[in-house]
Amino acid sequence: ETRDPEGKFKPNVVNTVVFLVSTVQQVTTFAANYAGYPFMQAIGENKKLYRTIMILCGICFACALNWFPEFNEYMQISELPSEEFRNNLIALMIADLFISITWERLCRSFLRKVPHSLVRPILDYPNEKLVTEIRKKHINKKIEERQKQGDTGLWAQIKKQSQMIQKIQQEQAQTQGHLSSKR
Repeated sequence: ETRDPEGKFKPNVVNTVVFLVSTVQQVTTFAANYAGYPFMQAIGENKKLYRTIMILCGICFACALNWFPEFNEYMQISELPSEEFRNNLIALMIADLFISITWERLCRSFLRKVPHSLVRPILDYPNEKLVTEIRKKHINKKIEERQKQGDTGLWAQIKKQSQMIQKIQQEQAQTQGHLSSKR
């Protein structure tokens, strides 16, 4: 059967399968490539993204299972030819979803180098407030150590430079005052 590229869209099994599989693949790509902790919130903590991913997956599986025939008709999704075909399509979608995400997580856990101070224990997943408190304590200890050492950090250098600039400005003001009084 030949199709006119300029003709009206007619839903068929090929279009339906391509739409459902590509949508699940796009959702899987978002879920798998989401960086998560320590660079961003974990995906479970990012409620909007998590809910969007779950809703899109639910819609795709509901369309494949033909749970809402009126919705499928509205979306121009054709009925799948057989129960076996439907089961194979759903198995493909589930496999794509779980294998991709699992593979990405495994690669991240084995190949990514993260400073030990930023790694959350695998079994003990603390909330963000606890992690923030621990980091603040660590940073405060570092600040106290530097202050005890004579404040040799970046802030000390900035303070010294600003003091030097103030002295230079005062000297310039004094010399300008002497020059104007001599005239």
